Amino acid sequence: GKVATNIPEDLLEREANLKRNLTFFQQKRLELEEEKDSKNYELNEQRFTDANLQLAKLKDTLQTYYKSYFNLEYQSSIATISSIQKDLLLPKQAFIQYVNADSLFYVFVIEKEKSHLITLPKGAKENQLLQDLQANLQQPKKENLSDQEVFFQFTDLAYQGHEKILEPVTKLLSSSVSELIIVPDAGLNYLPFEVLLHEPVASKQVNYITLPYVLKNYQFHYGYSGTLLLENQKQYDRLQTNSQVLAFAPPYKKEEISKNIIAQRGGMSDLRSSNDLLKGTKKEIQAIAKDFDGVFNFSSSATKANFIKQVSDYGILHLAMHGKPSLDNPNNAHLVFSNIENERNKDNLLHHYEITALETKAQLAVLSACETGVGKELEGEGVMSLGRGFMYAGIPSVVMSLWKMNDETTSKLMPLFYNNLAKGMRKDKALHQAKLDYLGNSKYEEAHPFYWAGFVSLGDAQPLKKGNSFFSMKNIGWSILGLLLLFLGFRFISNRTTLV
Repeated sequence: GKVATNIPEDLLEREANLKRNLTFFQQKRLELEEEKDSKNYELNEQRFTDANLQLAKLKDTLQTYYKSYFNLEYQSSIATISSIQKDLLLPKQAFIQYVNADSLFYVFVIEKEKSHLITLPKGAKENQLLQDLQANLQQPKKENLSDQEVFFQFTDLAYQGHEKILEPVTKLLSSSVSELIIVPDAGLNYLPFEVLLHEPVASKQVNYITLPYVLKNYQFHYGYSGTLLLENQKQYDRLQTNSQVLAFAPPYKKEEISKNIIAQRGGMSDLRSSNDLLKGTKKEIQAIAKDFDGVFNFSSSATKANFIKQVSDYGILHLAMHGKPSLDNPNNAHLVFSNIENERNKDNLLHHYEITALETKAQLAVLSACETGVGKELEGEGVMSLGRGFMYAGIPSVVMSLWKMNDETTSKLMPLFYNNLAKGMRKDKALHQAKLDYLGNSKYEEAHPFYWAGFVSLGDAQPLKKGNSFFSMKNIGWSILGLLLLFLGFRFISNRTTLV
């Protein structure tokens, strides 16, 4: 279902604070279980009850004035440990949810047959570690540091991050678990866990390709909450089969760049200056067209109006373009399409609030743009990003970016992902394998995680629902197709792809 998210920010923040408080009081309840007669227990119970009453009043307001939002957030049955085990998890998977509580994280670790609740410290030292690691991931080229110093910094931070954030969890897991579903919170929202290093690195040689990334041990997938992941699954089940792609890669004009109207798809100043046009996006969607049918538009007609007009007919949306997040107001975040020719009032920005109202039945949205997973953080709710906007529009699966993406290397990674999808892989597996393949074949200077780790897969992870692709030229060799045509004796119109 769709959600109009033009809700006043103070209501969203109040809702997030109440949910966070309820989680905290609920955990205290478990800790004080053995001292039910104590004043501490009574005080906690009173606070828990008060917070519940306040949330109930707020729910009434949301149900009255913001019904679609209320329905998605509260009418979905709340995920319990048993519902996650029964309806969400596969045998080799574990669900890991981090809940921020000031100086610590509560971590729910759930497998098919067992579950744990642990706490991890989150003081000033841990916060600084996460900030430093994210800074290295998002901007590895630093004027005041040599390549070797940046490498030492990354390997040290990524190993420390594993020790603090992931190792206490993975040591609890059954040996059969190889896939992790992560629900992050607070400082973890912009960390792709797969870059953490499970061993210290002693080598002095700068080599990002052979590092002991947990990417090589575990497959990762992400979600906003257990409840929303179950809802994403239901949305996937309701959708009809449609694997046609609507891909837009606007060819921007130099004047659009020079006026700083748009944010750059690429964060490395020595690779792409802020005045560069995107060169990789056309190549990217042309490569995807080798594996999928649909419309692949890299012309000046890749406008917002044309996208909205066509969006309801396609099962996969791929947007290779500039994007701009907003850390203050989610509704200001936008994607940048081609300007409409010869029009004074150029409306080429697709905003978050417009995304949530899209008429779409798509099963997957891939946002191959800068920082489409970045936005205002609401504790207990996650990040209000462009990616989340597409999820609110009813799309159960989203691939989005956690930082400014490099144009050239993104155009190499995305075709690998689509090729894996075309083979029938689950979406999380398709992205996981694309990262491994990229890393294994990358140039030395393009192997830092900045270039390949920024895209994450959220929501439902099942394989694409595909139509009868048996006779598609994309999936059958020419010789086999020729034999089939002779045998069946009819003319076959095969290529439904439109390159604009």
